[in-house]
Amino acid sequence: MDVYTAIEWIHSRKKFTNEPTLTRVQHLLHTLGNPETGLKIVHIAGTNGKGSTVAYLSRLFQELGYNVGTYTSPYVESFNERIGVNGTPISDHELISLIQKMQPLVQEMDEVEELSGTTEFEITTAMMFEYFSKQEVDIVILEVGLGGIYDSTNVISNPLVTAISTIGYDHCKILGSSIEEITKQKIGIFKPKSPVVLGNLSEEAKQLCIEYAHSLYCPVYIYGEDYQAKYLGPSTRTTGERFNYKDGVRSMKRASIPMIGRHQVENVAFALQIFDIVLKRDNKSLSNSDVQHALSKVEWPGRMEIYQNEPLIILDGAHNLPAITRLTQTLQEEYSDYHIHVLFAALSYKDYDSMIKELSTLDNAEITLTTFDVSKSVPVESFESYDELTNVQIFNNWRHAFFETLHDIDEEKEMVVVTGSLYFISEVRQFLKSGLF
Repeated sequence: MDVYTAIEWIHSRKKFTNEPTLTRVQHLLHTLGNPETGLKIVHIAGTNGKGSTVAYLSRLFQELGYNVGTYTSPYVESFNERIGVNGTPISDHELISLIQKMQPLVQEMDEVEELSGTTEFEITTAMMFEYFSKQEVDIVILEVGLGGIYDSTNVISNPLVTAISTIGYDHCKILGSSIEEITKQKIGIFKPKSPVVLGNLSEEAKQLCIEYAHSLYCPVYIYGEDYQAKYLGPSTRTTGERFNYKDGVRSMKRASIPMIGRHQVENVAFALQIFDIVLKRDNKSLSNSDVQHALSKVEWPGRMEIYQNEPLIILDGAHNLPAITRLTQTLQEEYSDYHIHVLFAALSYKDYDSMIKELSTLDNAEITLTTFDVSKSVPVESFESYDELTNVQIFNNWRHAFFETLHDIDEEKEMVVVTGSLYFISEVRQFLKSGLF
């Protein structure tokens, strides 16, 4: 079996099930000897900000000398990225070996009615726990795939910390159409007496989280109260943001991160509070200078990523309205003196109408709506009604739009922002790396 055949088998499994349950993944893990039980885990849910938080925490724990397992989704360039140790994706050889181990187990389950139909994410989650157990990692930074209560990652019983970065409207057909419904899904990851860290949440979501956490006797750490970050503005256009930070054990002045956007200061503060809780539990410490050294090395491809500077090209997988709103805010605050060429494509089940309208509020931008090579991407025919917006144009082929933009661009006064679906960002990023443009 080669890696392409192995991954194709994973992708051949259905992505969602009509009946949310943890039964299948629990059975699969039980068959494997419950590898998840011996792992030390930080469990992170949220509408946006999870991936950046994982990236910050991975670097911070590596600075301590920990072997750090990370589980994220979706991937940007290769499936292997979803499961990594110390920033290095699982090898093709290890991936094939795990898939070969899973195949007969899943086939056996498919013959039992109540266990049949194991999904792609359930299988990948079981593979991840098995891999990290064999690798004997010191800590796992575990990103929730979707929601919380019925997410396949929610099989752990005693996490070091559970955390919710943000709560907004996304996947509403699955999670619910109100903040209350969505929050009730995400708080399903809370476990009795395990510390809970809350990011910058709305008052409604925050109160629901606090009430449920207290019912489980969980200590709660709240953004703006138990830990705080003061945004100091951008370092420079190409080196990220500056901030002050304070929690119960740490105070940092004029810290910086290489990632762009005010919201990244919230994300790094969220990560630092999680980190300091685990440090205290392990009776460890890390100086502010070492923390800064770790943060300076953080990379997260496809999330406010400056791909190149001349001309300036930024890739940002802002795949829902809250993320697009934050992208728009960043562009208004930090790139108001540029003329911005936005290239946007989305998946058809997203609220792309609201996302386009938010982008169109940028008075120094022209927006190109396009499609990409994924079956569920929004077809260009669905964009015809946006012709009336003065700063919007429609292109059937995003590569043609990209070439046309770059051909006439003024490198000192203009920039390109590629945004929307992370699958679109992945496609564009691979094209850019090919050097064909």
